[in-house]
Amino acid sequence: MNTASHWQDKFCVVTGVASGIGAATAALLTAQGARVVGLDKVSEEDYKSSAVANSKVNYRNCDLGSPSEIEEIFSSLEGEKLFSLFNVAAMPTHGIGIKQLTVDQWDRVLSVNLRSVFLTIKHSIPLFEANGGGSIVNVSSVHAYASMKNHAAYAASKGGINSLTAQLALELNPLGIRVVAVAPGSINTPMTT
Repeated sequence: MNTASHWQDKFCVVTGVASGIGAATAALLTAQGARVVGLDKVSEEDYKSSAVANSKVNYRNCDLGSPSEIEEIFSSLEGEKLFSLFNVAAMPTHGIGIKQLTVDQWDRVLSVNLRSVFLTIKHSIPLFEANGGGSIVNVSSVHAYASMKNHAAYAASKGGINSLTAQLALELNPLGIRVVAVAPGSINTPMTT
């Protein structure tokens, strides 16, 4: 019986690795033997001293709202064969109603929650091609389907993830890249609490 893990020595990238679902995803992957690069916007020192720090994760400080930082990170990974990309990073609107929601707040949520998904996928394609394909998992939310008051930007970003996922599943299929989204409900994470 072969007891080797499916993930053993596979190269993966996880966004939002400094807390919640991203940290749990990285922990599961590294426990299965995957090599993980984790992206988030906390300093390396703060990550290493956090309760979710994972010494097996190659942590990279990256503002996922910054197109240039995302491009720079993926350029630095040239030569790797990417097996899986997990787009987990997100930020909420903290119950701000549409009348109080500023353009800057709207833009920041959409840039981190949706534009970063577009950019990480765009810049990861050469790494997937080097691997002969792979998989992308985008974390959406039930807010994309059945939201609540005062979450306009967050819900819009998650609905956008669903549409982007469906489109890219078709576009990237010929390259052997599978693209899926998962839509969890409320989970006890720092963002939720």
